[in-house]
Amino acid sequence: RTHDQVSVVHAELSKIHTFEKIHIPPDAEMSLCKLVTLEVLSKIDKVAFREGDPSDKFYIILEGSIRLESKDRGYIGTLYEGDVLGELGLIHHHERSATAWIEDPVQLLVLKKKDYDKRIKPLHVYSEQARVREFSVLSAFSGWTEEKLNALSIVTRDK
Repeated sequence: RTHDQVSVVHAELSKIHTFEKIHIPPDAEMSLCKLVTLEVLSKIDKVAFREGDPSDKFYIILEGSIRLESKDRGYIGTLYEGDVLGELGLIHHHERSATAWIEDPVQLLVLKKKDYDKRIKPLHVYSEQARVREFSVLSAFSGWTEEKLNALSIVTRDK
């Protein structure tokens, strides 16, 4: 992709607050924009992925909607433009926790696991580690284990 194309992708993803939803540091944003590809799924009630499948991609919905269902929980919810799905499975190496059904023709930006692992994950991991270090020097958290500090880092990254 050219610099102009990457800038357009970045502007579109910024409009729908994607970077805030997936918690990546600013220096990883442009890398993400270079790596994503467009996928169009137009057949309604087609499955994008099934519960139990390997998490090998994550998706950003540009247009359309996707319904999530689980064997245990039934209907989970419907995702729309600007929503992301599959990022936790990709980050934490989990299988898909739900089946994703296409409700309307959908346009998705897709990031493959191999690209995430190579280009985004190191920056993402650094971001988490930096937050843990920041907490560990504060006297209020002086007796906390690394595990507790990691959990605190995850909970507070949305704040």
